Amino acid sequence: RRHIYLGGVQCRQYTSDEFDLLVGCMVSKDDDSLWCLWLIPMDELVKRGKTNQKRPQTASLTLYLPDAVLRTKSRRDEQTWQKEFFFEAERLRNDHGERERFAKIIARSRAV
Repeated sequence: RRHIYLGGVQCRQYTSDEFDLLVGCMVSKDDDSLWCLWLIPMDELVKRGKTNQKRPQTASLTLYLPDAVLRTKSRRDEQTWQKEFFFEAERLRNDHGERERFAKIIARSRAV
């Protein structure tokens, strides 16, 4: 495998067959409860070039909150596509439509 160094730390890109779904979570610092999460299918990461072995500099992924104010266009572009995969925990618990959207992303990740 090809390794790159980010901030002095050795890293490597995941390949498209290592997992089906990337899950990112934010937890409340006050009570350790789940605040929000991102569910991003591997096919989306491939589409966005996040597993591109030929260009390791694009390997990094920063998850942005949908309401964050970002200064650069490239970060706003990342934020825009990520919104589809973002879930607030409270809304997910209480909104049937959000649970259906959640289930569709899980099903999409299994279908690939």
